[in-house]
Amino acid sequence: MMAEHIRNPIEWGFDQTKLAALTAGSLGRSVRGSQESRDAAMPAIRRIKAADLRDVLVRALGDFEA
Repeated sequence: MMAEHIRNPIEWGFDQTKLAALTAGSLGRSVRGSQESRDAAMPAIRRIKAADLRDVLVRALGDFEA
């Protein structure tokens, strides 16, 4: 077992720099995402029309009555 000790400023600074580099690398991978997600097609986006809202409200009322 390694004994705990007070680190000197150079040792502490090196550890902090190493931790910052690991964090930046992890953040970069998480922002970019996987190759599969970058190659995937974008989902289709539909516009909601007034008729869609009316249909949903009618169905909801039917559920509520049941």
